[in-house]
Amino acid sequence: PATVTVAGAALLQRVAAAVTKAGGNVLSSQLDVQGGPNAKAGFVSMVANCELEQSALQSLLYDLEAGMPFLFVDQLDIQVATAGEGKLRFLLGVSGQWQGVK
Repeated sequence: PATVTVAGAALLQRVAAAVTKAGGNVLSSQLDVQGGPNAKAGFVSMVANCELEQSALQSLLYDLEAGMPFLFVDQLDIQVATAGEGKLRFLLGVSGQWQGVK
């Protein structure tokens, strides 16, 4: 992608598609562009608040880390589901390398 904004939008879209494919929902998401407090140089990062069936979490993580483009799961904070709810709520932090314009 030509700009970090386009790269960030593509990252958000890729993660949202993976969560949806696994049968879950993205409740909210936030892009951490370069210069942000958690940003790593040469990477574009995001954090998403999601919900998903516990049984589908492993396949989601595999999809993100083994698929293309190559992504890193930097954060996974799982909230315990309340009794009667089948879906986990979790905070998912994902980053991918961004080369910028050469």
